[in-house]
Amino acid sequence: MKKLFSFFSTICLFFLAGFLAAISAFLFQVFLSRQLPPNSLFELFVFVFLEEALKFFFWRNSIFLTFPIINSYKKLFFFSFLFASGFWFLEIFFLKLKLTAWPLFSAIGILLAVHWLTTGLITSANYQLNKKNYTFSFLFFIFALLFHFVYNWLIAKNF
Repeated sequence: MKKLFSFFSTICLFFLAGFLAAISAFLFQVFLSRQLPPNSLFELFVFVFLEEALKFFFWRNSIFLTFPIINSYKKLFFFSFLFASGFWFLEIFFLKLKLTAWPLFSAIGILLAVHWLTTGLITSANYQLNKKNYTFSFLFFIFALLFHFVYNWLIAKNF
């Protein structure tokens, strides 16, 4: 029973960590939206950088609270799925507030896939950082940043 409780509390920790990272990114965006030129590529880059940096730090703190020594890549990606789902949940909530009807389920799935992919890249960046492989850690972070930026740019351009 104790192991089951520990497992479910770990699941909740990662989901809530993703959710808190999303809330933090949202609050930064609300504050900075008045300071940056509206609808510019610079604004988009700053917001994407904030999201990915907050994902990186919230993920890093969550994983070290739970598993001081990381030895299983499979375990990391299971928890990155939960973390990304927490981040995705807040975006779906705000999307529902904006829309009168639900968008196609494929759009919701694409949004979830984007968060899974970027969180997977952030997970890889943290894993490489733990192995003291700073170059690959930086590259994984940059890939997550670029992928998220291109995705948001395409959405902003088409909608």
